Amino acid sequence: RSKNRRPKKSGFTPINAFIGFRAYYCRILPNTHQQRLSSYLSKTWATYKHKDFWSRYTVLYCTEPRSKCFVDWLLERTVPPKLPGLDEL
Repeated sequence: RSKNRRPKKSGFTPINAFIGFRAYYCRILPNTHQQRLSSYLSKTWATYKHKDFWSRYTVLYCTEPRSKCFVDWLLERTVPPKLPGLDEL
């Protein structure tokens, strides 16, 4: 272990686009076995066309002071899709 490491200002490790993508989908698909979900998400990521969106989100997240996890932070800043009500299904 190197003794010349600089201390992190925020105390948090930066996250990359895949980690943000994975954290989001793990949250919205909570009843899926973790190993199976991780395998599926990593395979999906390999050919995913919108990686740049996740890169932008995670870069912004890493530049702001953190008081929330990435998924909570993201959900506060994005507009969720309009989903039909139960009576409309």
